[in-house]
Amino acid sequence: MKDILIAGFEGNDNSAKILLDNIKEKNGEDILYLVNDFEVSSNQIEEKLKENYDYVLIFGQKPDTKNIYLENNAKLNEID
Repeated sequence: MKDILIAGFEGNDNSAKILLDNIKEKNGEDILYLVNDFEVSSNQIEEKLKENYDYVLIFGQKPDTKNIYLENNAKLNEID
């Protein structure tokens, strides 16, 4: 089992990508850059999770807000 997967969306001015770039540079963690397409990124995550990580952290950017939101569990179709 691997330790930690850290993922976030790619892009030129995306805060998640900037965060991932800095984590990768300093720690060498397993980093996954997600494509900004729901279906593609979903497939990327599903494929990567086959590697059995202990922890998965996915960073994103909620549009039109200046607040920070933390979700401790992702939801699929409104199901925990």
